[in-house]
Amino acid sequence: MTLSTTANKVSYAGDGTTVSFAIPFLFLENAHISAVLRDAAGTETTWALNTEFTLTGAGAAAGGTLTVVVSPSDYTPAAGETLVIRRVVPETQETDYPEGGAFPASAHEQALDKLTMLVQQHAEEIARALKVPVTDLGIATTLATVADRANKILSFDNNGDFALVAAADESANTATASVGTESISHASRFAQRLTVKDFGATGDGATDDRADIAAALVGAAGGDLYFPAGIYRISGALTLTAGVNCIFANGAALKPDNGVEVTVAGEVQAGNWRIFDVSAAGTFDTGALARSNIKWFGAAGDGSTDDTAAVQAAIDSAGGANTHVFHVPGGTYILTDTLNMDAFTFATGSYDGIYFVGEGRYASRFQQTADNKSVISWKAQVPTTNTYRFNKCGIHDMTLWNSFDSDNGYVLDMEGIDQFSLHNCQISSRASGNARTLMRVYEFTNSWINFNEFNGGGDQIVGRAGVTVANYFNMIQNNQFLDFTGSAIDFDDCDQTMIQNNWMGGPVMGVGVAADDPVVQLRGDNRKVVVSGNNIQFSRCAIQVEGTGARVLKNSCTQHDDANTFQTAIRFTNTNGNPALAEGAQKSFCVGNTIDGENLNAAIFSSVGDIDIMDNVSSSIDGNAYVGITLNSTETKNVRVIGNKLDNGQISFSSGTAADSSILFRPQDNWLRTGSRRRSYVAAPTNQYFQIGDRVENSVVAASGPPGWVCTVAGSPGTWNAEATVAA
Repeated sequence: MTLSTTANKVSYAGDGTTVSFAIPFLFLENAHISAVLRDAAGTETTWALNTEFTLTGAGAAAGGTLTVVVSPSDYTPAAGETLVIRRVVPETQETDYPEGGAFPASAHEQALDKLTMLVQQHAEEIARALKVPVTDLGIATTLATVADRANKILSFDNNGDFALVAAADESANTATASVGTESISHASRFAQRLTVKDFGATGDGATDDRADIAAALVGAAGGDLYFPAGIYRISGALTLTAGVNCIFANGAALKPDNGVEVTVAGEVQAGNWRIFDVSAAGTFDTGALARSNIKWFGAAGDGSTDDTAAVQAAIDSAGGANTHVFHVPGGTYILTDTLNMDAFTFATGSYDGIYFVGEGRYASRFQQTADNKSVISWKAQVPTTNTYRFNKCGIHDMTLWNSFDSDNGYVLDMEGIDQFSLHNCQISSRASGNARTLMRVYEFTNSWINFNEFNGGGDQIVGRAGVTVANYFNMIQNNQFLDFTGSAIDFDDCDQTMIQNNWMGGPVMGVGVAADDPVVQLRGDNRKVVVSGNNIQFSRCAIQVEGTGARVLKNSCTQHDDANTFQTAIRFTNTNGNPALAEGAQKSFCVGNTIDGENLNAAIFSSVGDIDIMDNVSSSIDGNAYVGITLNSTETKNVRVIGNKLDNGQISFSSGTAADSSILFRPQDNWLRTGSRRRSYVAAPTNQYFQIGDRVENSVVAASGPPGWVCTVAGSPGTWNAEATVAA
């Protein structure tokens, strides 16, 4: 028979009901029909004869019919699906003509029909292949071998011939392509990112872009997703999924509606510009991020815009379980309310907290401009139970500044803090007459305060112990304390803490300084606290230790206010009324300190036990006499006074000092340029322990009387012999 049509393929759109489909061309056998179903997503499935479909009409010139199987399973093409029916003839010759045999016309014609069908089949396949134009002559279209093609990009050379280049070779991308009305290079086209606008997002600030962005996140799985400039309104909960790197252009921002939260679970890339718009009262959860930027939340840092809400929104977003670092770009961020960490809630245990990291001590600044407001309130919910605490948090390379002229509040107010780091910062309250405490810490442990500048205010660091937790294992090192009107450091229960190598320039002379405001004040239990290597400029008192267990070592203490006479550079006292500690228990040291002043007590020790007072050097600024070292009270025991050098003054024991063998004092072991080595006596001593050779002076020496007494037998008080009498 004749083949009146060249067609060998037909397609039908599914509608969910049609099950019979005409085949408008000749097919010799059922096995020569191929049926392929393409679903709405473009996925192709090849059907099997007698499973998904049956056939009738094989060998009929007019063709036949394909019927879909609907039972037991229904394969009816649905709306959006396409059924393609195609003739596929095997490339075989099955007709045999034996020598001398018959030559039937029907067999001969069928063989010719099959050959024609093969030609039509190949023509259809060739039509779907890449071809060069008819006029292209001499084009080399043969590819290299498999080994030579491996890991190569198929390209074209200057002659239009096939060429293979390495995958990283940009020469493969030098050609141009037409996209719409714009001609761009392949390299430029390849560099273009998948964007949310490819999925229909508008970024006009009014249209709800949530669904389109969600689809884009699915499409960009494992890669980058670009947000061009625009405001993308989000009407419902949205998660920036893990595995997608969201890249925001300058001017691109997500804006969730009131009460809507956007969760950031993937990576985010942006510069110093807003990408999270909270102006509609929506929120963000960035807890999964290790690092973000306060400018992403709209902080301006221009020194005039109120950035309180933007910075607080950033803080509130970081409520995850990970330590979160906020980059603070250079600039001044104006605050009109306290930045509040108190809102964080804890289910159990501790919270890995937040770091603020600026671009330099004087480059990045949080500046509080409101009265009675701290710059930052950083408090755990229930610090006194030692259950809920902030862990691993800090402030680096920036300034916290309170510019309002008020005596109330703090610059940095902290409770329940563990492993806090304050590094290379300025903590300042510079308004005239401001008595504000700069940094208040409560239950402050395992923390580092180093290389900072504390400037102005009343007390600069005040530490108070909680019900169950003292302030312990803290390092306060290499800081500057300037222009304070109270104490630079005031801690109680300051257990196992190092205060070392700081420079303390204050207090401000004549500005509200009480007589009992030491530059460094340690209250309560100060076991194994070291105050070492500090340079202290003081008015009334440099260091005061209440309690026991402190090591005051190699500090330089200089009095700068001559009007404050007869003050004390170093003072040790037990204000709790407890008996002096027994020998060997929580030993204290006052060793190697240098003291300069006028009309000044170098050091006073009252009700203090088990202490070494050794190798201290004291000198008078103007040569006036003053008291050197004084030991007071019957509770001053287990004391060793050795190797001290007093330029002006004496070593004195007040009335009532313990009369036992626990005080070791040898005049010959100390150097006193002027003044008496001990308090003068009106008669030989009757209490305290003395060694052979110890001498006391006669305070009422007169003609024909002894100038003093010498101990000839050690004991308490020992045996004393009068020295040769003074001539009449």
